[in-house]
Amino acid sequence: MATYSEEQLELYLQHIKYPRAKHPADRLQLLTGLVRHHQARVPFDSVALHYSPTRLLSLDPRDLFDKVVTNSRGGYCMEVNELLATVLRTLGFQLYSTAGRVKHERLSHMVNLVTIQGKKYLVDVGFGAQEATQPIPLEDGFEITTIAPIRGRLELKHIGKQVTKHDPAQRLWVWSSRKGGEGADWEDMYSFSEAEFFAEDFEALNYFVMTRPQSFFVQTVLAYRPVLNEATGELVGERILHGDVVKEGASGQDRVLEVLETEEDRVRALDKYFDIRLTEKEKRGIRGLMTELKGKRTE
Repeated sequence: MATYSEEQLELYLQHIKYPRAKHPADRLQLLTGLVRHHQARVPFDSVALHYSPTRLLSLDPRDLFDKVVTNSRGGYCMEVNELLATVLRTLGFQLYSTAGRVKHERLSHMVNLVTIQGKKYLVDVGFGAQEATQPIPLEDGFEITTIAPIRGRLELKHIGKQVTKHDPAQRLWVWSSRKGGEGADWEDMYSFSEAEFFAEDFEALNYFVMTRPQSFFVQTVLAYRPVLNEATGELVGERILHGDVVKEGASGQDRVLEVLETEEDRVRALDKYFDIRLTEKEKRGIRGLMTELKGKRTE
């Protein structure tokens, strides 16, 4: 399995602003710190499927390092979770990856399962809003506050379309989220099993997701990044660019920061709010796509 060199590891830790001097000795605390610093620095985004001459995404750990660390970019689930998996292996963590079903539909998601002292944890830095903001033990009914007041919950249960509901062995892990307070409805985000998936499996899933015209990521320019309180180590807010709107959320309150009218507006917003700086060649890549903002063009 791929790992990074010590030099690459140090560059990654610098990039997410979590140098070794800040690392606790406790492995679970270290993993939690890595997850939150990664989420707060590396955007979850679909930018390269729109602002690119090729619109093809590589899952090769070397390419991911160049994209995220060297070029200060983000990516979608399979990209950022594969990058983090490689970092964790380099740090000596025991883990493997599995695939998930967003909203219980076809397989299209990737998560990592990390074992610490015999206990397995869900680690996912590639879901965006309502994602798990810390390692989640595989315990039926485990709940956390993700970004207050949002709650997250992991359950072991059957999903609606299964025909094997009589068989407890066929239950799946389901990550769900609740935006409101007590009494609000829980919404299932995705489901997954503990079966190991391999690099070639994710290559096939990645190709499908990045090329299928109906794919959410192909149809939507998206960037998401939570806000980290360095003093407490907690994620306390979030920013999201969805199409032509930039929003900020904190303490359960959302507000619109900008409505984007032109490609110049959106390119500037990606830089301002997400530290995503596009080259001139990348800016031209969106021309003619349905996701292009039809105002003044960037030359």
